[in-house]
Amino acid sequence: MSDNKTLNGSNITGRKRNDEFDFYETPKWATEKVIEALLTDGLINKYEEIYEPCVGAGAISDVLQIYGFENLKCSDIQTEEYIKGNKGVDVYDIEDNVCDVVFTNPPYNLMTLKENKGGSLLKEFLRISRHKVILLLNIFFLSSKERKQLLEESHLRHLYIHSDRVTMFPYGEEKPKNGGTKMYAWFVWDKDYDGKPTLSWI
Repeated sequence: MSDNKTLNGSNITGRKRNDEFDFYETPKWATEKVIEALLTDGLINKYEEIYEPCVGAGAISDVLQIYGFENLKCSDIQTEEYIKGNKGVDVYDIEDNVCDVVFTNPPYNLMTLKENKGGSLLKEFLRISRHKVILLLNIFFLSSKERKQLLEESHLRHLYIHSDRVTMFPYGEEKPKNGGTKMYAWFVWDKDYDGKPTLSWI
């Protein structure tokens, strides 16, 4: 996860503050859990085109590759040497419908910005994807008057709620499995789904 618009920026909920870079990696175990659940439930398959547009150093994409997802592309707005995939790519500049699935841990502060301040990053992910969007978010993303209509109309299909607390740590730091204080879930949007969202625990 990364975003150069927030370098030296404010603390992101549920993540250990890094005053130099707003760059926090997804723990490997968290990605493994959701991939296994998605495959079991048939919500993703290894032949789909997957795009991770906030790839950072590849914490999520590396796990997807281990699980046999080969049709995978990634990019990030950052340009540092350790960034994986295409560097300097802004989500807002990515073309429409370029992949089957967007799968990433986005900058939470941009996800929660009001639309008149350049927010609605969810809309951008839905625009980029032909079918599904899978995001790791603080579960409190659901609780917002500003996002109520967007969420109701966005084809939200399922939430995979982590029973273990997830803590994001700055790039290169140790990532213990437990000990976090915030509640995280993987949100799955499916543009072909018109029912009510369901949930399960992983």
